[in-house]
Amino acid sequence: AFAVLWLVATLDSRIAIPRLWQAYAQPWTWVAPVLFVIAAAEFRVLVGGKRPGRAFAHFSMAIAMLLAIMGQGLYPDLVPALGTGESLTVTNASSTPLTLQVMLTIALIGMPFVIGYTIFIYRRFKGPVKLDEHSY
Repeated sequence: AFAVLWLVATLDSRIAIPRLWQAYAQPWTWVAPVLFVIAAAEFRVLVGGKRPGRAFAHFSMAIAMLLAIMGQGLYPDLVPALGTGESLTVTNASSTPLTLQVMLTIALIGMPFVIGYTIFIYRRFKGPVKLDEHSY
């Protein structure tokens, strides 16, 4: 069912919005679709073979490749306009250099606190849960 739905959606996008397929004029852009097909096929085999860990990894790869395919088709538009309006592109959606610099500074100051708190919480609550008379 997944393969049929994917094939129908792919063919429908080819008919409805041919511009999405312009990126595939370059040979290297076919890497993501090929990896998607391989990962999806392997997922099916691994689920049948009772290998859930590897099946999860392959399905995650398939989802990542679908996102890459979508990004390749839409670039440089992030949100294409319906009709004659201006699309939201990478260029006109970006922040000013000052905003980016301020956010970088905030991130460099704040991330050590986030990482430290994550390590603290992980160490504090590691180990098995012990049930006693105060547990619910």
